[in-house]
Amino acid sequence: MEIENKNGEANISFVIRDIEGDMGEEERLFLIVQADGDVVVGIQTPQQLYSIEFCSSNGGGRRPIIAKKLRELVSELVKQ
Repeated sequence: MEIENKNGEANISFVIRDIEGDMGEEERLFLIVQADGDVVVGIQTPQQLYSIEFCSSNGGGRRPIIAKKLRELVSELVKQ
């Protein structure tokens, strides 16, 4: 797992990439926290890149609780 603090560069606060699964899968999870609080969750396979974005309530998010909990998860990962 690689954690990068972007300090708001290009509207991104944190990038956590190369999160490996517990079963040795080739796919990797990544999380991106944008400066406005939105969170992008993605899966990268050797052939494809998939992502979904959860917006904060400030950005008109339909599920701001998910964005909040994902930000909390990122915060815990950054503390490691």
